[in-house]
Amino acid sequence: MKDNVNYNAAEGHFAEDLLYHFLEWFKRLWIIILLLAVLLSGLLSAYTYVTYVPKYSASATFTVNVDVAQASSQKYNQATAAQLAKTFPNILTSGALKKVICRELGVDAINDEIKASVVEDTNLFTITVTSTNPQQAYNVLSSVISNYPQVARFIIGSTQLNLLDTSSISTFPINYPDYTKKAALGAFAGAALGFAIILLLALSTSTVIRSSDISKSFNTLCLAGVPEFTRKKRSKQSEDEHIPNVDDSNVNYKFRESIFTLRNNVIRRCREDKLKSVVVTSTISGEGKSLIAINLAKGIALKGYKTVVVDFDLRIPSLAQYINVTENVNSVTDYIEGNAQLNNCVYSTHSENLFIAVQKNERSDASEIVGSEKAKEFINRLCGIFDFVIIDTPPSGYISDASVIADYADAVVYVIAQDVVSTSSIGESITAFDTLHAKVIGAVLNRIVKGSDSISYGKYGYSRYARKSAKNGYNSSYGEMKKEAERSLGENGVEFEE
Repeated sequence: MKDNVNYNAAEGHFAEDLLYHFLEWFKRLWIIILLLAVLLSGLLSAYTYVTYVPKYSASATFTVNVDVAQASSQKYNQATAAQLAKTFPNILTSGALKKVICRELGVDAINDEIKASVVEDTNLFTITVTSTNPQQAYNVLSSVISNYPQVARFIIGSTQLNLLDTSSISTFPINYPDYTKKAALGAFAGAALGFAIILLLALSTSTVIRSSDISKSFNTLCLAGVPEFTRKKRSKQSEDEHIPNVDDSNVNYKFRESIFTLRNNVIRRCREDKLKSVVVTSTISGEGKSLIAINLAKGIALKGYKTVVVDFDLRIPSLAQYINVTENVNSVTDYIEGNAQLNNCVYSTHSENLFIAVQKNERSDASEIVGSEKAKEFINRLCGIFDFVIIDTPPSGYISDASVIADYADAVVYVIAQDVVSTSSIGESITAFDTLHAKVIGAVLNRIVKGSDSISYGKYGYSRYARKSAKNGYNSSYGEMKKEAERSLGENGVEFEE
């Protein structure tokens, strides 16, 4: 972007930003983790219950004896038992034993699990039958006990198998499910899924968090970082009766200082390039552009410059709340439509050097009005009278009004609320101004509450995720700002020298 200040942004913020976005998403979506944990815990428990098939086992244990000398009998017995355990699967798969068992039980096939094992370093040989039917398991085991020795004799020779113990018909399944364990496993899986979703959202989120992000992402100067507005705790006024006012001693000094920093940077950039009319816009509503516009104008007026702030947000006008609007107050559109003279549409305030042009009613034909020659003439005439003309416009992300107005204004100050709009959306909007007559002289990181640019405040600050979006982002009532504003100029108005 031309005429912007080059900035070598500090690297190494990826992990910090990822953690920041993760925590912000977690605050908003922690209930999803809880719900997924409960849901998967219940589903896995229910699936286990529905698919559970009880299994019963029956087993028999033998000693294996080989007729050899006494000194070596123990060694031979152990070796023979091990050999029996190894050959048992082959005996089963060969079909010899199964055929005998099927013939004895009068069935076509044996689907039950039959396996053999040996107790290490002993001559104890165990056969176990597992079945879904306890009686079937016992019957198969009984048949194996009576037929296995005869079949095994043909494979390993003459061997004496002595039955030590055999189980009775089982009444309890051996695979009873641990529902507590399944529920815990499902809860863990659900929580892990929830965390994974939040991590993916954090990885895919790219918003402006710190002032350096503006220079890095958009190659434009950050004119100031403005903290979330708060009042001093000792202020006796209720929070909902106050609109942030830079020349109010009850406003937190950090807010005031940031506005003064913004004012000084805007004045310097405008004086360098001989600019007078400045459009203040943002990507979406709720980023605080109207607040920035009125306080920027106030700050410039406090510096001794004759300044007028104009409400050109004809769709949702908000600056009228800064004066006592009466029936005879003329609007910006009254001049554009030829219903009032310029001096009857601009009003002075109790703030020295500060004037204001308001819009009372929402207009559905805003695009036609701001694109008219009379709208351009209105701005040009104000530029001939005032040192600075600050123009509050609609958000530029979805409405073209700001671009139309910026085409016949001199400069643009772009307001970016911290961690609200994606950098891609902001970049597209800022880039669109490159083709216009006005140039973006810088951006404002507004409503800072987190990160390295944040300020610590008392309990009177607005909650970040409870912000109200009325009137372009601030649920402002008239309060003291209305009290300190003057009434309309009357029918004769003020005579301007152009």
